[in-house]
Amino acid sequence: RDWVLRRRTPLGESLDAADIAAELGIDAVLIHNALITLTAEALVTRADDGTLTPTPITPAFVDNLYDARAAIETGVIETYLDRIGDEDLEALREMGDEIAHTSTVTAEELDAFLTLNMDYHVRLVNLAGSAQLTDSYRRLNVTTVWEQTFDAKDWANQLGNGLLARVTEAIERKDVAAAKDAVRAHTMRVKEGAKQVVAAKGGAV
Repeated sequence: RDWVLRRRTPLGESLDAADIAAELGIDAVLIHNALITLTAEALVTRADDGTLTPTPITPAFVDNLYDARAAIETGVIETYLDRIGDEDLEALREMGDEIAHTSTVTAEELDAFLTLNMDYHVRLVNLAGSAQLTDSYRRLNVTTVWEQTFDAKDWANQLGNGLLARVTEAIERKDVAAAKDAVRAHTMRVKEGAKQVVAAKGGAV
């Protein structure tokens, strides 16, 4: 499913299910179904003639996506934080520490860093015990923005702000209000960074 989360077709170019299926070596039916899902999720746009193209990622799109991510995380925190176990706490602590102590990211290291970040948040969302909710969260992913607009200077400004550490600390205390506030603050910082790089690329990626 990983291919769904990364955009490899430039804006304005059509998505051909047969070509994608051949490239990935899988049944074209699966590709058609995936494209239908992506259309429903507004990640793919269908023209009147049936042509499918990637939906442009704009600052407004980033706003909506990250707001939806924050809504899922804060909802899980509010409902399930009191049941968090030692294993989840330890996993969040370890991943959070690794992220917090990352001071530089190169283009080659970007994918691993983004995966680690996603794993942290997914571990938190998993507290709900809902595969459907976790899958919905995973789909709210703008890996494309970070991969296509990577700039070491921009990332230097993103790293080391301590906001994710605030999330972890509040979770460890099982402080629901503080954890929700920390998630919102972290989301705002990341969202603003994404919107800035999209704007710098002409307003759409």
